[in-house]
Amino acid sequence: MVGLVQQAIMARTNGGIPVAAQFIEALRLRFGPSRLGISDYYEYQLYEPGRDFRDKRRFVGWRLERVIDTLLNDDRWRILANDKLLFYGIMRGHGVSYPAIRAIYASLERPFPGAQCFSNIYDAVRFLKLPDNLPIFVKPVHGTFGRGVLGIAAYEQATDEFHLLNGMKLPARELEQSIVERWAHGYLMQDVLRPDPEIEQWCGRRLSSVRMIVGLTVDGPRLLRAIWRIPTGRNMSDNFMHGSLGNMLGALDLANGRVTGVISGSTAQRVRDCTHPDTDTKLVGVILPHWDKAVNTACGAAMLFPGLRLQHWDIALSDIGPVAIEVNVEGSLDLPQHAEQRGMLEDDLLDMLATHEAGHRLTNAIRR
Repeated sequence: MVGLVQQAIMARTNGGIPVAAQFIEALRLRFGPSRLGISDYYEYQLYEPGRDFRDKRRFVGWRLERVIDTLLNDDRWRILANDKLLFYGIMRGHGVSYPAIRAIYASLERPFPGAQCFSNIYDAVRFLKLPDNLPIFVKPVHGTFGRGVLGIAAYEQATDEFHLLNGMKLPARELEQSIVERWAHGYLMQDVLRPDPEIEQWCGRRLSSVRMIVGLTVDGPRLLRAIWRIPTGRNMSDNFMHGSLGNMLGALDLANGRVTGVISGSTAQRVRDCTHPDTDTKLVGVILPHWDKAVNTACGAAMLFPGLRLQHWDIALSDIGPVAIEVNVEGSLDLPQHAEQRGMLEDDLLDMLATHEAGHRLTNAIRR
């Protein structure tokens, strides 16, 4: 509660809105149809002057996000998104570009065409130490939010250390311990992709992706929102994590991939329309390369998962074109809401929800 009080005082200082008025409005949203939490109210800075209350009701908080996911995504289909080996197998079978899998470590071997399989951790680490196998990207078979991800550039035999892509070093013993987590259900070792040359000029040699939220509507797949996830510093993942990692988010024009706004920082230190801290490049106004192909990749591949009506695709913008990194369910609807300062409960998503009885009631309440 102390954190909320501090945010309320900050909001009063910056926006001139009395604390009591903020809490009254936040409670109206909390008990309204969108069930927006008080913490969500401050996270999205909905206290800012000049906002229409009806627009504030269109923001989705963590409570409603779970409801939306339950209504639109069939549990029986989730494994195809959550298990990356199954996902990449589907991509391979349908000719969708994905990062090549070089090896797999799992306690129970799981074969994949063209990849070596290891059930012994020491064999897996030995593979990672061979110069011909580096650089390489290691990530969990099951995993979200960039947890457990490692980019390995080289191995130094004299010190028994791995040099990571972000310039840091990791002793081999620590790497052994880091890729045996049970929750991961094994680890993939994949080719390291380089960013498109234009993006490399803007952001350095880190790979970035676009989070594309695709809805399977009655008229077919539709791109509902798209956000550019922009890595900075030594981060080996472009995850935003509420601004805590230093990465940035770019709002995009769906028609052409033009960046219309950029944010960085956590709620309390949110900065808008900032330049990239590593290259000092102004990102607002740039147009992402191969935009139409990236959209077609996400929307075309979305049709392969008809039981998942709301899909969150990560499409990497690489030097070989758009590449499908993963598809998520239970995705982060907060990303576009942060970047665009616009709620997700707009007509396309409301129309999808209206096909369910509970969603129909919500839709009617929001639209009143």
